[in-house]
Amino acid sequence: MNAGRFTRTGFRVGSAKYTDGGEVGVGRYAGRAVALALLGDAEVEAVATVNLTEHPLPFGYVWLKSWGENEGIPEAFAAAGAVELTGIAKDVGRGTAFHARILEPVLDRIPRAFLVVRSIADGAIVRRVAVYDIGEKRVDRIMTAMLAQMDTDSFFVDDSDVEAAREAGVS
Repeated sequence: MNAGRFTRTGFRVGSAKYTDGGEVGVGRYAGRAVALALLGDAEVEAVATVNLTEHPLPFGYVWLKSWGENEGIPEAFAAAGAVELTGIAKDVGRGTAFHARILEPVLDRIPRAFLVVRSIADGAIVRRVAVYDIGEKRVDRIMTAMLAQMDTDSFFVDDSDVEAAREAGVS
């Protein structure tokens, strides 16, 4: 996961064993899995989640790491009200991952999907637009606004991520 892809939420988390705390950052792993991080003033303090592809989760749930620099992070996120620990844990070899449900307002800061502007010539991504409400009318309005601002002979809007989110039951 590219650590630069986390979006700041404005939601603060207190200290853990190896950190003085910071701001919750949200992102996504390849595919649909949500990623959370603890962000300092200028850098990522710790990526709080692990993507257990063998144990996929529905939108709004994560596996929190508890080993290494993440010792105490699941408890700090829970104490701050960013997540609710469900009591499910998985031994993943290098440590234990704790299952958690992401709570409001952090959940509201996670894009449900992305609309992507691609080049017709080579399919390269030109722009990504986060979509927080994947209702059909809302997405249609966003796509119409995007199309009005671009040369449709050179670019197109790829909505496959929105369709995948709808199929996965993301709301």
